[in-house]
Amino acid sequence: MCALFQPSNQPLQVGQQLEDLREWTLESLQTFPVWQVLSPDGDWFCPFCARMLCFGIDLATHPEQVVDHLANDCDPFETVGSQPIFPESELRRRALGPQIREYIKTDNAWHVRTPEGYWACPFCLTVTTVLVQDGRVNNDVYLAILAHCMQCGACDPKNSGRYHPFPKVSQSISDSSTRDKMLSKINELIRERDTWRVVLPSNHWVCPYCCDAVRTITINVPLDLTVNAPPQIYQHLTGGCAGYRERRMQATSAESLYAKATGESSTTTVTRARPDKTDTLVNATAPQPAVQSELMEKALNMAMELEKKAVEMDQDLSAARVRQLAMLPDAPDVPGFDIDVAYQACSHLGGDFYDFNKLEDGRIGIAVGDVTGHGATAALVMAITKKVLSMAARLDPEPERSVEVTNEEMCKDLDSRTFVTLWYGVLDPQEETLRFVRAGHDPLLIYNPNRVPPLQEIKPNGMAVGLTAGPRFEQALEPADLRLVAGDLLCLWTDGVTEIQNERGEEFGQHRLESVLTLVASDATASEIIHEIETAARRFSGNRPWEDDFTLMVLRYLGKPS
Repeated sequence: MCALFQPSNQPLQVGQQLEDLREWTLESLQTFPVWQVLSPDGDWFCPFCARMLCFGIDLATHPEQVVDHLANDCDPFETVGSQPIFPESELRRRALGPQIREYIKTDNAWHVRTPEGYWACPFCLTVTTVLVQDGRVNNDVYLAILAHCMQCGACDPKNSGRYHPFPKVSQSISDSSTRDKMLSKINELIRERDTWRVVLPSNHWVCPYCCDAVRTITINVPLDLTVNAPPQIYQHLTGGCAGYRERRMQATSAESLYAKATGESSTTTVTRARPDKTDTLVNATAPQPAVQSELMEKALNMAMELEKKAVEMDQDLSAARVRQLAMLPDAPDVPGFDIDVAYQACSHLGGDFYDFNKLEDGRIGIAVGDVTGHGATAALVMAITKKVLSMAARLDPEPERSVEVTNEEMCKDLDSRTFVTLWYGVLDPQEETLRFVRAGHDPLLIYNPNRVPPLQEIKPNGMAVGLTAGPRFEQALEPADLRLVAGDLLCLWTDGVTEIQNERGEEFGQHRLESVLTLVASDATASEIIHEIETAARRFSGNRPWEDDFTLMVLRYLGKPS
């Protein structure tokens, strides 16, 4: 190993011989994955400053451009030493993110989905778990697509990095549908026909078409037959089984199948369950005691029932999540404004919400809220609050009155342990004003380098919705007015953003949010700012999962259109 490469935090002096730096750089490019992150177009990302460098050559054999960058143009490399600052996952996110957004905007190959709405990856041609509701690729869906692509080997530029055209992706959906139907049929046959449950003493499954013991399919317990075996059986049948190719089943019973597979007669008696139950697993060995056969039958039936309930529960939760996401609108297109929002529930169903309401006078109501708790109860309260607020805004568009009416109605139904923090404002694009209230919610951040100070926190008084009704709530609710100036950047969030924790239990905090905001706000779009904040939060949390819903909204005022 090159003497220059020392995994420490001691700075590498650029004044050292460039040949040593070249040798160390070459070894790093050839050895460490964090040095090998490329965009789909082949651009390299520096693990020290995360800048994208458009070299377009094989860096593993021609590292001169990287050496020049490190020696002359990479400040973090000079100050932090030889240990890369950015992890591979973060570099891959930066490398893929903008390109994936562009693909989604411009190419139909990225909009292929199953009839149920599941997205098909144009790189690996597989149907993913990413659910696209009504064909809308909102920020939540985009992040899920990006997460898949970051793990997709076919997406890696080192493996060509080229995605397939629309016709081929569409065909993959058809092929996947055929496979799913056949897997469903195999499961049905396993449940209903004993010839599909013959297992030799060696624990190998016997195919009822070719009558061979399939060495790649091992059945150790009944659960293997219903959970692990179907895909393997599908692979065997479609991968060269002569009997299946001719659609000719050679065995009519479990006993005859065993005899064909072993060349000897079986003494196994096929135990038949009651007509409304599944047959027992047939193990082609000597007769088993009745109690063991009964236990085997019960185990198989229980496994199938549990699997069925798990699938039904997951389908119910997935359907509920689809309905909940459908309630959250896309950011509106408002002349003179750049608006974007990100939402991610920590479970299938979340208690965070946001909304945009177009009012009759041309103004726009903007809401961000957070219900206590998680799961189905929080999601239900969220849906009711969002609907009540929308109706209240139509009755009286002023934000303090809309929230007061919402609180009055919600207090009738919420228990003492449930409340909603809410930020609600009314944006007037023509008058360049924003009037808002804060019902126990996180403050509004506004950043503009032309303001003094550039970063300001606006935090009027107010208590959460649902805590108390009547004059006490109304007296505590303080409206605030803001006259917008071109260049203003407004940021709203729920506490699931600032309370993200790392592996040491430290919180991300508002101060880190402010740091990222001021660092990237100068020339970034609302979408790019959200991406940078989310990226910083993920880098901070490391391997620790997020324990609360994440909602982040950014509004940039560009000035009145000319």
